Amino acid sequence: MQRKTARLLLTAAAVTISGAAVLRVSPAVLAHGGGMTSDDLVQKIAQRFSLNEADVQAVFDEERAARDQEMQTRLEEELQSQVDNGELTTAQKDAITAKRQELEAARSSKMEEFSSLSQEERKAAMEQERSELEAWAESNGIDMKYLMMGRGGKGMHHGGGPDAAESSADE
Repeated sequence: MQRKTARLLLTAAAVTISGAAVLRVSPAVLAHGGGMTSDDLVQKIAQRFSLNEADVQAVFDEERAARDQEMQTRLEEELQSQVDNGELTTAQKDAITAKRQELEAARSSKMEEFSSLSQEERKAAMEQERSELEAWAESNGIDMKYLMMGRGGKGMHHGGGPDAAESSADE
């Protein structure tokens, strides 16, 4: 019975925490020790409920993979909707998808790189990356709002729709 309760608590904790894990901890927060990492949490849950740490990590990994896949599917559907509405071409949609994959692939190495920088250096590096991304978007005739979708920017999920980025830029 105790094992069943522990598994139930583990599952509930993993589901709750995986939602936060999808949002990802910023490099600045990690660099300053401003939060618990998922590794710390896995270890803490395993110890608290006398579970195998590898089993707890497996649950976290499965949840993260499922959430990442759900987000990718939603983004693809939203981009296709923009193509269907005539706001993007298929070539632009494909370019956005490829660029997002490129950025995601580079994200973990950037987090490590940024963690060794001072706050000012990190801010400058992030501004440089944003400038490069804006230049890429402009050269491809793509509004930045489509690159920020699902990333906490003024894209589809966080600003109420693609027009939210335009209205906030006008303010």
